[in-house]
Amino acid sequence: TTCCATHHLLCHPPPTVLLTICCTTPPPAVPPTTYCTTPHLLYQHSPSLDTNMQKSQSKMTGDEGKVGMARLVSYQRAVFVAMFVGYACYTYNRKSVSYAIPTLLASGLINTSTIGIISSCQNIAYAISKFLGGILSDKMSARVLFAIGLAVSGGSTLLFSRTDNTVVWALLWFINGFAQGAGWPACAKLLKKWFSAENFGTWWSVLTASSNVSGTLSPLLAAYVII
Repeated sequence: TTCCATHHLLCHPPPTVLLTICCTTPPPAVPPTTYCTTPHLLYQHSPSLDTNMQKSQSKMTGDEGKVGMARLVSYQRAVFVAMFVGYACYTYNRKSVSYAIPTLLASGLINTSTIGIISSCQNIAYAISKFLGGILSDKMSARVLFAIGLAVSGGSTLLFSRTDNTVVWALLWFINGFAQGAGWPACAKLLKKWFSAENFGTWWSVLTASSNVSGTLSPLLAAYVII
């Protein structure tokens, strides 16, 4: 195989007759797209060599295909586990304050009206970001979008516990809700990229279960941390 550095010309299969053409000046018999600024080799092949080359390429393709498929499966598993755990963390961050509300009410740090304000701020931001998240997932890397959203959501959750100011609480939970919208659009794009249409529905349904798993385990974790 020979490749022209500027036009990317490929010759398949390898040649039986080798012709040298100097590319300093275009030869009249050669179209303009087949020469470069430096000498290159153009190949001619005979049909008698095609059969042997096809057999060799088929054997190589079979061996390489097995290795490539095994590597693809390992990548798919790693990507899916990361998305499953990551979206479960999204769900935990979204509901973490709800688990702590009884303790906050009992301690007198918060009242019912404050709870309504905080929850409304998050829901409004979440509704806006679910729309914007889909647009952003088409404009930037889904991996980056997913990671940024999870980091911002987790950061706002941690900062929430560091203050007792109602306005700051509302602002932090608005930020949390806004970051939540980056999660699922990024997951949908990554699923479409890494998994074929034949089993896309299966992977989709399993991934959606991550929020249910998080919803089951999060109250237990929150109770352990709070108590």
